This record gives sequence, structure tokens and C-alpha cells, in this order.
Amino acid sequence: MLKAGGAFYEPADKVVIHFGNASETETMRFIAYYLLDGEQELIELLPEA
Repeated sequence: MLKAGGAFYEPADKVVIHFGNASETETMRFIAYYLLDGEQELIELLPEA
């Protein structure tokens, strides 16, 4: 879990199974920076299981 002002990164070419808000009462807001060369999609959604 991240605290306010915290940071994380997702390694390239890895599947992230879940990303969400752990709080049921507080809203979540984050800023994403994508380091791309212009060839990749930003997000690829997986098919429903």
C-alpha cells in the first residue's frame, strides 16, 4: 500500500493482476508517467477470466 505522496513503478512486459483503491471510504487519485518510445500501447486490458 502507498501512503499519500508515495511512488511505485511497474516493470515493462509484466502483467499487473490488480491495481485499485484499498480504502472503501477515501477516494484514490494518482498520476502516471509512461516512459515509452512511441511504439507501445499505454494499457492493454486482459480478457475477463
